[in-house]
Amino acid sequence: MARSSSGVLIPGLNIDSSREEPITSQLYESLKVHISKGSLESGSRMPSSRTLAIELKISRTTVSSAYERLKSEGYLVSTEKSGTFVTSQLPETLAWSSELKYSRKNKDDELNRDLSSRLYENLPKRKERTSRALPFNPGIPAVFEFPVQSWSRIMRPILAQLAPQGIARCPAEGAIELREQVSSYLHNNRGVVCSPDQVLIVSGTRQAILLILMALSNPNDAGWLEDPGYPGISTLYDLFRVKSVPVPVDKTYTTIGKPNAATIAADKMNVVYRGVSNPMTIDFAGIDPSKVSASATGLAKISGKSYSMTPGAGREVTISVNATLPNGGGPVSDKATFRIKDIPRPTGAIRGETGDGGCVKMQRSGLEKSSISAKLEDFDFDLNLNVTGF
Repeated sequence: MARSSSGVLIPGLNIDSSREEPITSQLYESLKVHISKGSLESGSRMPSSRTLAIELKISRTTVSSAYERLKSEGYLVSTEKSGTFVTSQLPETLAWSSELKYSRKNKDDELNRDLSSRLYENLPKRKERTSRALPFNPGIPAVFEFPVQSWSRIMRPILAQLAPQGIARCPAEGAIELREQVSSYLHNNRGVVCSPDQVLIVSGTRQAILLILMALSNPNDAGWLEDPGYPGISTLYDLFRVKSVPVPVDKTYTTIGKPNAATIAADKMNVVYRGVSNPMTIDFAGIDPSKVSASATGLAKISGKSYSMTPGAGREVTISVNATLPNGGGPVSDKATFRIKDIPRPTGAIRGETGDGGCVKMQRSGLEKSSISAKLEDFDFDLNLNVTGF
């Protein structure tokens, strides 16, 4: 037996207990259609779950479940001590709707037929996104989780300090204050050296990719595209006549650029010492160690990336590294120069103490039974020093 509201609350809510579909789903779908079609206007207050349950003669739990599902998908919002309201921005206004079960006007019919053929060839794909704000849906952030009150509290004093004429003259590449902060962050946290003039503030991913394609792409170029990945990139590729090359991402995936610099480092310090074996690490990023060779006077390979340097005469030693790129990429090379230093002069020690300024104070009677040794202070290598006299 079909039950419907009397029209006092929400007209046209049809709930049929004889159908196999659960009543909760029926109520959810009916409310969703009313909200999407505008029968329930944005910002309008919804009846309480108790009131609507009495009106429809169904369980209050059923109404609450339907309300919660609509809240999770962005159709309803709750305000503490005020009630439940229809959201001001429907999910389908944020993305193409592929799941609504009522008819909607064909957008293509509304376009002016005098527009370019390029536009018609690259119309947005209807199933690029869904109307539901599902977790990890690309391009749709958790807008209902945004801390509006905190944001407003922080922004209010900042906006009050900005001169109106300063806002009007904000350059197209972004406010200089923001670009200076971005430049400083990149330098301090990412090791990227760039000036504020090299920083552009864009509105989002699509604008950034659009500018890159305008500057770098030519028709029939090939562009990589993660699969699965952000679908908006393929639309921009089509717009610029760039061929999409899908790169499947089905496991942990890391893209390493073409190596152009070797890692050549002394494990102990920035110099090598004469008279000892200096452990070193020599590596070329992205290249198997077996394809890497290093040469220098006194350099010997231990295994993998591990080497040992025993420098001879002179003040400097240069290590040359050659490698072969995978997949027929050809040879690459690099080199680094290290200073050669002698082992520092040892400091005498009595009872393991070097004293203040080389002076150790003790009783005279204790000197004859004290041990004599030597230390290499501020030296990272462990050497067994044999004292022959003092």
